[in-house]
Amino acid sequence: MEKERKQKPRGIRNNNPLNIVQTKDNWQGLREPQYDKRFCEFIDMAHGYRAAFIILKNYIKKHGWNTIEQIISHWAPKNENDTAIYIFSVCNFMDVKKDHVMDFGNMPDMLMLVSAMTVVENGSYYNPQKLYYDLWRPMYEGYKMAFGSRKNLAALEYSPDLHHEIHDVEFKELLAERVTDKDYKHLEIEDAFKIREAYSQA
Repeated sequence: MEKERKQKPRGIRNNNPLNIVQTKDNWQGLREPQYDKRFCEFIDMAHGYRAAFIILKNYIKKHGWNTIEQIISHWAPKNENDTAIYIFSVCNFMDVKKDHVMDFGNMPDMLMLVSAMTVVENGSYYNPQKLYYDLWRPMYEGYKMAFGSRKNLAALEYSPDLHHEIHDVEFKELLAERVTDKDYKHLEIEDAFKIREAYSQA
């Protein structure tokens, strides 16, 4: 069991699929004790996604970093990553351009963004098919937890505004479309996989 756990990427072992670095932030759902010296460890994947969505929400709503290029440039800065490949990989997965504007209230877009980032952050372990089968539910739950108050969540789930009207089954179908898209070019994200592979397995 321990050997199998160590074979998983660091982000998956830590229930921290976007590899959030430890800071003074006392995230809800942190595992105790924290054995990893650099990255946060969470009690489950939903809480790891919750923290990621909150950071992204602050990027978009507080700082105004709302394009794919701006978001990834701050999430994966050039001094630590090949940011251009990261941006390209996310855009390829989402089938959008780097100046695509993100709205945190747009659940389909946000879930697809984080799906793409999960694939890049965890190397070849999470190809889109595995992502689809293993993580769509905790990702959806993490987004709901990050969205805020019960009032906001009610508005998200029951608003007649079609911009917000999507539920877990609908997201699963949306992700399935990307996974089964015949035009999806797996080789285009191989470079991004290689970049993250070394420290993901550390």
